[in-house]
Amino acid sequence: MKKRLSPSKLLFIVAIFAFIGLVFWANVDVSKDLARLERILALLEVHPDLLWKQRPDLDTTFEGAHVLTDTQGFRLQNPDDKRTTAKDTNESLTVLTLGASPTFGYGVEADQTYSAVAEKLIKKQYPNAKIINAGQIGYSSWQGLKLLEKHFNDFKPDVLTVSYVVNDIDRLRFFFSNGKGDYQTEPPNSSKAAIGNWLNDTWPFSALARQQRRVLVKLFSNISRKGQYELTHVRSTPEEYEKNLKRFIEFAHIKNVPLLFIEMPFRLPEKLPAKIAEANAKLDQVEEKLKAGKLEAAQELLDSLYENDCKKSRMHYLQGLIWEEQGYQGKAKKYFKKAMEHVIYDCARDARLYNKIMEKVARETDTAIVNPAARLGDLAADMEYFVPNDYIHPNKEGHEIIGKCVGIALYRIMAGDRSGFVQECK
Repeated sequence: MKKRLSPSKLLFIVAIFAFIGLVFWANVDVSKDLARLERILALLEVHPDLLWKQRPDLDTTFEGAHVLTDTQGFRLQNPDDKRTTAKDTNESLTVLTLGASPTFGYGVEADQTYSAVAEKLIKKQYPNAKIINAGQIGYSSWQGLKLLEKHFNDFKPDVLTVSYVVNDIDRLRFFFSNGKGDYQTEPPNSSKAAIGNWLNDTWPFSALARQQRRVLVKLFSNISRKGQYELTHVRSTPEEYEKNLKRFIEFAHIKNVPLLFIEMPFRLPEKLPAKIAEANAKLDQVEEKLKAGKLEAAQELLDSLYENDCKKSRMHYLQGLIWEEQGYQGKAKKYFKKAMEHVIYDCARDARLYNKIMEKVARETDTAIVNPAARLGDLAADMEYFVPNDYIHPNKEGHEIIGKCVGIALYRIMAGDRSGFVQECK
């Protein structure tokens, strides 16, 4: 007579097979976005003051480029460049370049970044000059300020360059995506950050964390695009972004260090309508009618907007809500998915606005500014100067243009020009 399995053992076996099936399902057709996110996360660790920071002492390949970092997580140009914080007494000029992944050099070698190009240029007059690449992947202006306050005295730079926009307008963070701005998000305490980083660096915990992330991402993306969209929120509002830029200037004035702003373009494969204020006002009206239960009037107004511009994510989101209110769940999900797909267009519009804010702050405060955005095409469709299939990261040729422009601006500053000049890139 065969011995039957007890209910508890049977349940355990079923759970094991269910877990294996779930993991298999999560690893089938991993999206390009998730695979890219995992490659990025491999370079980052949670930080108790900065939300996250690049890992120290990296020696790896990332997006086809060799990446070395020092003990602080800053990118090094070559293995012989062991400098971390202490300023070399032989250096006649030290420049600290603050920025996000375009500054870090996403997809390009360290000696091809605009900081490296500018360094080669200014070394002709200042042979011992050093430009420190303080670009951090995923950083907003809020994080950049925190980083500057934390590390300024380590480097004691003679000039600061500041270039943030891409992540200020982003809607989701690598960590702590909670629908709130950066300044509203509480970083983990030191103990939690240390434990979390240790787990992420230690097998099998790192493997389990990766599988958990894949399962959750796939479940969440399939179950509720609506929920995803409702979590999207710019990491810095226009008002906060302007305030952060002014705080950079105030900090530089206190330290008696000249500051140079660098605009960054945000590219798309097609142009967008320039006028958005009127569309936003009408979308507010659509939402008001929807809340009042006037579905027909809301739909009529939304249809009129679609005729002029169907690239705004909020249009698709509101259309999803209308279908949901009418009980058409399938159609609603379709439009919630479209809303998430069109968030990138919102970011492009915001980039245009935020670059104008940087220009305004520079003009009002007599701060020098480099404007490579126009030279690299701004929102035009030509992707000649950008990493393939990428909206925000300059390629080697793009960095060459920016670096030469920054180098010229640095020459002007070191020659005593502290006026609010605009350095155009040719």
